[in-house]
Amino acid sequence: MIKVGLLGLAEDYDKSKGQGIQRYMHEVYFRMKLNRKNIQIEKTGNSHIVPVIGAGLSFLLGNMAFDFGNYDIIHNMDQKPLLPLRKDNAILVTTVHDFQPLLAPYLNDIGPKERLWQAIINYGMWKSLESDYLIARSTLTKADAIKLGYDRSKITIISDGVDERYFSRSRRMKRKDFVVGYLGAFRKRKNIGFAINSFRHINTKNITFEIYGKEEFEYKKVISASTKDGRIKYMGFAPENKIVQIYDSFDAFVFPSLYEGFGIPIIEAQARGLPVIICKHGKIPKEVRKYCFEADDEEHMARIIESLKENGYNERIRKKATEYARSFTWARESTETLKLYKIIMG
Repeated sequence: MIKVGLLGLAEDYDKSKGQGIQRYMHEVYFRMKLNRKNIQIEKTGNSHIVPVIGAGLSFLLGNMAFDFGNYDIIHNMDQKPLLPLRKDNAILVTTVHDFQPLLAPYLNDIGPKERLWQAIINYGMWKSLESDYLIARSTLTKADAIKLGYDRSKITIISDGVDERYFSRSRRMKRKDFVVGYLGAFRKRKNIGFAINSFRHINTKNITFEIYGKEEFEYKKVISASTKDGRIKYMGFAPENKIVQIYDSFDAFVFPSLYEGFGIPIIEAQARGLPVIICKHGKIPKEVRKYCFEADDEEHMARIIESLKENGYNERIRKKATEYARSFTWARESTETLKLYKIIMG
């Protein structure tokens, strides 16, 4: 019996937060609990501590007070500084989601609170490179880890997935307007302004841009744009139980991010049969950009949107993209993670 302890804060396993890392942690933990064979999976470490000043306090209190020596493997599910101080002979595995804050710091959000949090995240990313093994969510993340000096032979790529809800028959909503959608965070690296500005180049009537996300970071930019241009609408936060329905309300999906460790919204949208437009110059893993339309600039994105409205989405490409996106499943992800544990333990 292999005993595995999963590190993470209690709230990090809540997929309703609408963030990729939380969705990953939720899906992997619960699916591994259901499918384990000769492996005991437990949430542990900092899962019982509510941080007061971010993950830093959890790191100091949780790991100093907890003995991880009873586990064969300790899996740090995020790159926050949750690394144990008392791991004894346990093997430390860390899932690395991306290294953007270290390799592209110009995309970091700024502000006093963000700077403090960024310092904590940067520390965690450097500490993750001291792990015995790394799980990278994409080829891009693996390449970045190697660039930072980590042994390539100890990195395993296990990509994210979409859950079974996305495999049902798509029920496209009949609407008067051609609806372009965005669903995600408003962080600087998400580059939401690129998509907003593209609408300045669209003269075609009956095109609407609906934007979903939390009221944080560059949220004010979205609100400002929506008041200046009636075609751009801020729709609020997308509840977890409404996401599939929201995707089905779009005719096209834009995701102009400049840096992604994976890019779950891309394959979610494609799994629902949507054409996805990304920024050509963004660092998007090749796994998910395969069937995307790539916009050179804002004007080019506008032309792609107008073409999709006028000519539709090629049915042959739609079918290929949908089948490809649905090959990324959380069931496969959890199975590959369990397989890695067994390989590590010989």
